[in-house]
Amino acid sequence: MTPGGAAAQGARLTDDEVRSKIEARLAPQGTPGAVVGIREADGTRRFFAWGTAGQGRDPLSGGSVFEIGSISKAFNGLLMAEMVAAGDVSLDDAITRWLPEGVEPVPHGRSITLEDLATHRSGLQRLPGNLQIADASDPYAAYTEADLWDFLDGHSPAREPGAAYEYSNLGGGLAGHLLARAGGAEWEALLRERVLSPLGMDQTGTDLGWPESRRVAAHDLAGREVPWWHFPTLTATGGLRSTADDLFRLLDALAAPPQGTLGEAVRESTRPRADAGDGMRIGLFWHVVEIGDRTVVWHDGGTGGSRTILGFDPDSGEGVFVLTNSAHGADDLALHLLEPTVPLQLPEPRGDAVSVDAEVLAKYVGTYRFGPQFAIEVTVDGGSVVVQATGQPAFPTIAESETRFRLQGVEAAVSFEVDDSGRAVALILHQGGRSQRAPRAGG
Repeated sequence: MTPGGAAAQGARLTDDEVRSKIEARLAPQGTPGAVVGIREADGTRRFFAWGTAGQGRDPLSGGSVFEIGSISKAFNGLLMAEMVAAGDVSLDDAITRWLPEGVEPVPHGRSITLEDLATHRSGLQRLPGNLQIADASDPYAAYTEADLWDFLDGHSPAREPGAAYEYSNLGGGLAGHLLARAGGAEWEALLRERVLSPLGMDQTGTDLGWPESRRVAAHDLAGREVPWWHFPTLTATGGLRSTADDLFRLLDALAAPPQGTLGEAVRESTRPRADAGDGMRIGLFWHVVEIGDRTVVWHDGGTGGSRTILGFDPDSGEGVFVLTNSAHGADDLALHLLEPTVPLQLPEPRGDAVSVDAEVLAKYVGTYRFGPQFAIEVTVDGGSVVVQATGQPAFPTIAESETRFRLQGVEAAVSFEVDDSGRAVALILHQGGRSQRAPRAGG
């Protein structure tokens, strides 16, 4: 998420303007439904439901239950800060203090601390190397606690702790286990006792027995219903579900911290501690960005079929969340609703369909790699370029020019950089107002 060059604080949007912007942003990309919450500086709550929760589900409301993905890490940061304030742990604690007996990572320089985990500066990779994905529709479900300890035992991080920011789901999940061991209870039970219950958040958890009709159906990029993800071991990294009603209570606490250790935890967890790149800083799992004269503290989340974001301005007390039941993101919508000078990432105008020769298309076939764990595979079928990203369905395309192709069923396009012979050397993914380049694998 980036601020997009925002300037001074903008004027408050009317309810009709908010509804119009939600429609303009979410409808073109095929998001089935969303709920949006805005907390004004005086504590006034504004709630908006748009679209549908899915077939057979209740209409969207403040009690609709969404996956919130990595916003779970923000709750983990609150719990860590509360346990620090209560004297149960220290941010300087080496993780070895709380690891099970016999689990001995090999340090790269100094030992990893709890603060390193919470600021994504531990040196640990994004995912554990022994994560075997048996079911791509629920990738974390089969990963066990024994797997986690087996991976850490004898593991040495790629870099020394504190050297650089590198977002790590592994680090977030590990932090939850260490807090649980320090607190003598399961992570979710500890979170409920020390954070959720004091804030009156009784509809946030991994599974509180919600009826199926209240569980918002998740949808992939093509709009197909997909299962919720399960995080039996890395719960603290992405396993929580919640409602708009509960997230309003969280925004209230962030705007006006309660008394005692929990209030201290709110202030300390959201206080920036380290650089996180791209103009961002990070507290204890919470990210912090400057937008004009504003400071915005935020975290977003994503699963196979849900995208969420919550952010607030600690100076004004204003806050916002956007919960969608789609794999499409809408971080910019949340920022725009909090600070209207931030532009919405509206869909690009579509070009007319054109015909492209088969021998031209053949030169685009290949793998284009964005990183070690994400690539796009390009094939040709029936005279059309077909695009398939890692872990996602294949999408046929419509040619808008000889080098640009619009995906069918999702608001995105790809274009190709070619050499003198017309062979593609890189692919550019255009989606959500961003353009990301991936070189062709193998040169």
